[in-house]
Amino acid sequence: MNARSKVKKSGYGGGGQAAVFLGLLWCLLLGVSTGLSSTADEDEVLSNSLDEDRFKRDQGNNQDNDVHLTKRDQSSSCPGWKMNCRYYHYTVPMSWQQARAFCRRMGADLVIINNRAEQSLLNFLHMAGWLGLSDQAYEGKWIWVDGSPLTVQFWDHGQPQKNNGNEDCVVSHTQEHKPEHTWHDYPCSAAHWVVCEKTDYK
Repeated sequence: MNARSKVKKSGYGGGGQAAVFLGLLWCLLLGVSTGLSSTADEDEVLSNSLDEDRFKRDQGNNQDNDVHLTKRDQSSSCPGWKMNCRYYHYTVPMSWQQARAFCRRMGADLVIINNRAEQSLLNFLHMAGWLGLSDQAYEGKWIWVDGSPLTVQFWDHGQPQKNNGNEDCVVSHTQEHKPEHTWHDYPCSAAHWVVCEKTDYK
């Protein structure tokens, strides 16, 4: 009776140890599984984050090319140009003829201002310099470099001056307080900065 009781007790004890061992093994496996799951989740979150950033970047690159005052105006594809590679401001003084030749070498021409919005834009960008406007062919008849007549005018007060007919070319000076009165006529041989414009925008 006592021996049989001891055998049962001994057997019960062995089973308990096995159960504890299996329990510890299960916890270990569960922990590894949870860790792997957590790592997978973190990888998925990181992947989704990168995909979202890539999406936003692609969306930004696919925006329309309208004229806006944005960071994209300083395009890396055309250094020095502004407004989606439309305008170029060259701050080395030269004559009107030299300025036009310079613009043409760059696939552009001296700027033509057709409306108040463009005048205000160039003034805002501080683009002072020669315009593509002159009355060299006929005194008092102002013609743009593309042959079109002057329709909208933004002369400063007292301009244009006659000066014995020697001031045949036009410069725009930026004016913060009077952006619609910036044009002055000068002798075409005078030295001023240059404002070029890609002709395919007209």
